[in-house]
Amino acid sequence: MNNQLGLDDAAKGILNHIAKHHGDIKVVPSWQEKLGRWDEALELYQQQTSELDANMTFGRSESTAPSMTMVSEEEEEEDKEEESESENAMKHALFESKLGEMRCLSALDDHEKVSKAAKKLLGEIHELQQFEIGEANSNNSVEDKKGVEAASNTINEMYTTWISDIETLGAKASWVLGDWKNLEHYMSSGRVNSSESR
Repeated sequence: MNNQLGLDDAAKGILNHIAKHHGDIKVVPSWQEKLGRWDEALELYQQQTSELDANMTFGRSESTAPSMTMVSEEEEEEDKEEESESENAMKHALFESKLGEMRCLSALDDHEKVSKAAKKLLGEIHELQQFEIGEANSNNSVEDKKGVEAASNTINEMYTTWISDIETLGAKASWVLGDWKNLEHYMSSGRVNSSESR
């Protein structure tokens, strides 16, 4: 509220107080980002990314271990679906965190890192998008064609937003770096928000 009222110092003071005296309340990076505290936000996004990476790696090693309990095929299928949904949610949080890092790096004028991150993240995100659409198609029966279509549309909308944000940051970095080939690539996609890439 203080930030919306233009009382940035008061908002920063409240965040500092929370961080020092209320360990049970976690200061999220987007709060720092909204206050223009790019270094602090970047640090929090990097911590968040590392934690998510570690959790995903740990989760994969656990899920590949053979189970010693007897379960029905139906229960096993339900467990796999829940595990897949949980893993996808973690991947989404990871992409959001990496995108937050890119916004901070862009605000801090570290365009080299933004450019590299944009290329890498676009490859990862396209791969995951195709996987999730394929998964949505395979998890639904032929009779549930509308459900499959709705799930695919929801997935595509979410990824289109992420891809647009990444390409916009990549285009801005390419412009600043004079990397016209990459700039042309980003601009040709038609997803770059030109009002934000300035």
